[in-house]
Amino acid sequence: MIHEIDRALSDWTPELRSVRIKLGLPELLAQLGEEGAELSQAALKMRRVLDKHNPTPVTLNEAEANLAEEFADVLVCMMAVGISPDEVAKIIRRKIPRWVDRLDVWEEV
Repeated sequence: MIHEIDRALSDWTPELRSVRIKLGLPELLAQLGEEGAELSQAALKMRRVLDKHNPTPVTLNEAEANLAEEFADVLVCMMAVGISPDEVAKIIRRKIPRWVDRLDVWEEV
């Protein structure tokens, strides 16, 4: 899965640079913020679908597809902004163990 994402992004690296030049960093950051907000909304909508406490006409398949699309939008914007995938990988490697540790401590309480 991740290799496919890497390949898709690397296939379009020159185009992403062109987008950055044409739009400029401030506009890309604004778009990244917008896409991040849409990702947040998609996650909250999917929670409603799963929880069923506050019904929505959106199906699980629709919610999953929307969440994936918004995640892709955020990822594309981040790459256009110029965020290093290697730096993101380092952060991921640091954060996941910390998250797991917190859950382990929480379960002990």
